[in-house]
Amino acid sequence: MTTAKRFWNSEFNPVIFLAIVTLGIHLVTIQNYGLHRDEFLYIAMKDHLAWGYLEVPPFIAVIAKIAGTLFGNTIFAFRIFPALFSAGLVLLIGLITRELGGKRFAQGFAAVMFIFSPAYLRTGALFMPNVFEHFFVGLAIYLVAKILNTENPRYWLALGAVAGVGLLTKYTLLLFIFALGLGFFITHQRRQLAGKGPWLGMGIALLLFLPNLLWQYGHGWPIAEHLRTLAVNQLANVEPGSFLTMQLLVLSWAAPFVVAGLLYL
Repeated sequence: MTTAKRFWNSEFNPVIFLAIVTLGIHLVTIQNYGLHRDEFLYIAMKDHLAWGYLEVPPFIAVIAKIAGTLFGNTIFAFRIFPALFSAGLVLLIGLITRELGGKRFAQGFAAVMFIFSPAYLRTGALFMPNVFEHFFVGLAIYLVAKILNTENPRYWLALGAVAGVGLLTKYTLLLFIFALGLGFFITHQRRQLAGKGPWLGMGIALLLFLPNLLWQYGHGWPIAEHLRTLAVNQLANVEPGSFLTMQLLVLSWAAPFVVAGLLYL
């Protein structure tokens, strides 16, 4: 059975339905709230396209430009893309669950956990880099699952492309890439690093990310100054225990299942 036919088979239909529900939730509420102050910053970037900015890489500026060109300077224009990416992430969650061996119920349950978690409902409703980062992390995890299940080196190339675009979305994806590399290195899966696939994938990621790296270098690494300022003015006031507690609170009723899933893995 081809990949396309498997995607649309009856077992996956509930996840497709839930993705449509997710999109519907955001479409119904898309104009119920005014713009968040941070959204104004990202929207303004569309008028100053560059390979980098003080806080973020250029992906969100490009999305802002596309949204504004297609739909004008409206709330709908800038909220529709987060809604679409959020719905896409629901599909990815179903696909990841299936690669891990989950059947119809497991796929639907995992998708529901995501859809109705306040943290993800919020990120899917705001024009900020977070929802795009979540999507690319989800896509990367799906490709890792395919690599583990098939050992097909072509998935490494796709993973490299996703990592490269993800790095152009938000710098915190570097943490995910580091954790992923560490995971391969400290487990028996390190044998896969002996092939050409991982290194070609890394080359693709670096090539895609290179324009932003050059921009940062040419402007004296402004992201470093931004992080220092952030650490002094905000992060210094956050205790690690309080931070972890807040992560559980924003997940709300889904938190026990998230913890259970982590323990299971």
